Amino acid sequence: MADETTDTPDAVTDVEKVETAVTDTDTQPAQIADEGSDGAFTPEQQKRVDAIVKQRLDRANAKATTAAKKAADVASAAALAEQGKFKELYEIEAAKVTAAAAQVQALELANLRRDIAAKVGIPAALATRLQGADADEIEADAKILLTSLPKPAAPSLDGGKGKDSKNGTIAPTEAEIRETAARLNVSAKHLAEHHGVTLSN
Repeated sequence: MADETTDTPDAVTDVEKVETAVTDTDTQPAQIADEGSDGAFTPEQQKRVDAIVKQRLDRANAKATTAAKKAADVASAAALAEQGKFKELYEIEAAKVTAAAAQVQALELANLRRDIAAKVGIPAALATRLQGADADEIEADAKILLTSLPKPAAPSLDGGKGKDSKNGTIAPTEAEIRETAARLNVSAKHLAEHHGVTLSN
C-alpha cells in the first residue's frame, strides 16, 4: 500500500489518495471533494493531490539529504580522528627511527675517530677529542693535535745508574753497557770508553 513505489504522481492508488487527503491537514484546508462516479479525481483535485505529494516528497528528500550529509560528516570526522591516531603513531615511530639512525651515526663516527687516531699515532684516550664530519676532516684534526702533543724524550743510553766520568752524569753499569751495545750492534768496548767505564773481561 503505502510502501509501493511509483514513478509518477498520476499512478497513486485510490487508497493512497484517501490517506493523503485525510492525513495532510496542514497543507489542505478541507478534505478533497468527493470523487467522481468513475473513481477518478477531477483535474482540480488531481492538482491538489499532486501538490500535496510533491510537498511530502520535497520534505522527505530534504530530510534524506540532511541525514546523508550528517552521516557523511560523522564518517569524515571518524576518519580524520583515525588518521590523527595513525599520524601520531607514525610520528612516534619516525622519531624512534631518527634516534636510532643518529645513534648508529654516532657509533660509526666514534669508530672512525678511534681508527684515525691509531693510524696517526694519537693515544686512544684522545681519540674522542678529534673533530670533523668525515674521515678527511678527522684526519686533518688528528694531525694538528699530534703536532701539539709533547714529544717523548729519547731514553738515555747510560740508564741513569752511576756517574759518567767524562761529563759528570750517571754512568751505566757494565751489564747495561753490554745490553745496549748488543741492541745497537756496536762495540761494548767503545760504548764503555764513551761513558768512562772499564769493562771486565
